[in-house]
Amino acid sequence: MRILKFITNDFILFLVNITILTLIYYNYIYQSFDIIKEILLITISYYLISLVTSASITISLYIIVKPVFYGIIKYTILKKLEIISYIFSEYYDDINNLKDFELKLKEIYC
Repeated sequence: MRILKFITNDFILFLVNITILTLIYYNYIYQSFDIIKEILLITISYYLISLVTSASITISLYIIVKPVFYGIIKYTILKKLEIISYIFSEYYDDINNLKDFELKLKEIYC
């Protein structure tokens, strides 16, 4: 959402620049055509560069953060499964130890 806001604000700035340049162009068509053309090209290139930069930042963050995030979740789940399997191996020898097993789970997770 933040990137969309950045792109939208930048696009509004771009439209304002084009409007101003168009007004200048119609007022001083014979005097400053080359200067206006250069300013317009700079404005368009600035907008395109900022658009490409924000898109590449978004893609690189998605590529970097997603595996790290999923790795942390996977590690957490594996650790919890390891704890549960340890509890099963230690305390679940027979049906009578089921109460101990429930107490041990409550002790770990609560």
